[in-house]
Amino acid sequence: GKPATIFTVELPEFGFEFLYRLLIPIIGPLVGTFSGRFAGTFDFGFGYDTLGITQTIATGNPLYLLNGFFLNDGDPATGADRSEITFTAEIAVGAAISLGIASVGVEGGITANIFFNLNDPDNDTKVRFAELASNIIANGGNPLAMFDVSGTIEFFLRAYIQALFFEY
Repeated sequence: GKPATIFTVELPEFGFEFLYRLLIPIIGPLVGTFSGRFAGTFDFGFGYDTLGITQTIATGNPLYLLNGFFLNDGDPATGADRSEITFTAEIAVGAAISLGIASVGVEGGITANIFFNLNDPDNDTKVRFAELASNIIANGGNPLAMFDVSGTIEFFLRAYIQALFFEY
């Protein structure tokens, strides 16, 4: 009763991260630290199923073939819903002992995560272009309506050891 999937392509997850730690000398090897981090991941997949073929046969209109294309909203391994785009921003302050090629320190700060999950109105893990368009139109042309947007804020305290070409 459901459209059969002909193929799916899961693109490799793309991610990036920028970290900057500023050491401010206080006295001797003791330094104050200020750090910031920005990271993101993009995890998309797409496919084609028999919906477009079935609609084309029923109507005789070959444009319905496009309805078989979809964006995959589920994790291919587990089938669970996943966020397709994630952004993380972090800011921290702390203190460290720096010996030039190595430093040991502690930092405390705040992390904010923003998750963009494709809005799948019928929860079939296949987000079709018609669903994307109807979400955007129903929300006054806002392209963010394609996604369910959520976020978290976390506070942290961490200790670290950083050496030239090595960080733990």
